[in-house]
Amino acid sequence: MSSGTVQGQVSVWVPIVVGLLGMVGVISGQFVSAWREQRRENIRWCREREKEDLQRRREDYLHWRDKRLEVAVELMISLNKWRELIVDRLREHHGLLKMPVDTSEQLRDVVEETSDRMAQLKLVGTDTIRTLASETVNLFRSRFGSAMSSPSKLTSDEIEQISRELSLKRRDLQEAVRKELGVDTPNPAEHHQKP
Repeated sequence: MSSGTVQGQVSVWVPIVVGLLGMVGVISGQFVSAWREQRRENIRWCREREKEDLQRRREDYLHWRDKRLEVAVELMISLNKWRELIVDRLREHHGLLKMPVDTSEQLRDVVEETSDRMAQLKLVGTDTIRTLASETVNLFRSRFGSAMSSPSKLTSDEIEQISRELSLKRRDLQEAVRKELGVDTPNPAEHHQKP
């Protein structure tokens, strides 16, 4: 070798180090890529789980709302029958000292049916509905007692007052159920009005 010429010689260890660094870069890139993919998968899984939970909660809410509505409707039907029986029988038997046996049995059947519906409502109803339903049934019971004990003591005006009072109380309960369960039906005329 001559001293005037410099040959570009690279140490053997440089390509080995560069190769190792390249391999570490590729491996670490794979790890980072796998970590990012796992993270994306976890986020996607969490979103799907949240969506399923939301759907399940919505289905539960609708199930119980429908159940509450069903029980409330059955109670309303029983209360309506009860009101009609009380008022109709008071009108029919006005002046009698005591209700006839068949009327008394009909009233007792309706009272029993209403009690069954109340028991169901107490299990599935909201606090507001339970409270108002109890108040309504208590009013019906007090009027039922008047009708059964002495129909002859009531005047025609008092009978009509009882009819209005029972109808209003039942209507209040109905409106509370509609509001509480979100079954208010909008006025169709409001939706079809032109601006």
